[in-house]
Amino acid sequence: MFNDDENIKNYFVYQYHFLDDLSAVLKPEQVYSWFGVDNSKENEEKVRATVNHVANLFLENGWEGDGDISVIWIPPFIDIGFDEDTWGSYLWHVKQSNNGTSFIASPIPLRQKRLKEQNDNVSINDYRNVEAINIIQTNTDGFLERLKTERGSFEKEIEKLKKEPDEISGKIIGKLLGYTQCDLIAQFNEFLNGCYLTLLIEVLQEGNKSKIKLRKSSVKVDLSKHAYEDDEMPNDDGLNWMSINMFITDIWHSYMFEPFEEKYDRLTKSVDYKANQELRDFIFKHVIIRSSNFCNAFFI
Repeated sequence: MFNDDENIKNYFVYQYHFLDDLSAVLKPEQVYSWFGVDNSKENEEKVRATVNHVANLFLENGWEGDGDISVIWIPPFIDIGFDEDTWGSYLWHVKQSNNGTSFIASPIPLRQKRLKEQNDNVSINDYRNVEAINIIQTNTDGFLERLKTERGSFEKEIEKLKKEPDEISGKIIGKLLGYTQCDLIAQFNEFLNGCYLTLLIEVLQEGNKSKIKLRKSSVKVDLSKHAYEDDEMPNDDGLNWMSINMFITDIWHSYMFEPFEEKYDRLTKSVDYKANQELRDFIFKHVIIRSSNFCNAFFI
């Protein structure tokens, strides 16, 4: 979302009547700061440019230009189809002052019942001719931006310690390196999880317009979650949507606990992506070291 200016024009736009409590909506500058974007003039201009892209999108979809563009945060435990495991998800929002209509922009179709009832004109089958390799671009941009920010912060701390070298600072540096290695591998695992969820949604929920070939999974589907009492039975469309989402969830949860090499292969081979062998070996080396260090720490 925050490195997606070129694709904002393809976001799905919805109207909603009414969002009365706006105390929890966020200013774009506030959200950007959480992702390491400082308040320099250059970054202020970047945020302003992104907001302008969103404004143009809203104007093209009926917004009359009054009201402040903001961001709605969706917690990670509320599944809207593209959430990250801890960060959650974000939607663009503006409330029109003259009639109270809210305009909401999302990079993927939103299927919530109330939203759908008010937006019959928004086609959830409009796939924007997405190419397979671009489906996970947003995941990649966000992940690399986080790494860049954390790397800068880490290097500053290391440089401070190096200015006064002694036995204690050497041990601290060693601990920091070990912790950082574990943290980066954990983040990379989360990144793979997010990418694979994106592929599952594209294939099983969005019609697989990108012709992705998912590898077979040995997941055990929990059929008990698919059983409903007569008084809570949704209509055919709702039942089908809920079943697909539960099926996606079962497969995704199984994927998250697979060995790293299996996860890596399952994702990359689905989109026919071949990584640079040297880079692949580098990543796997650190995964092995991290796993070895974790086991040693556990048994010591």
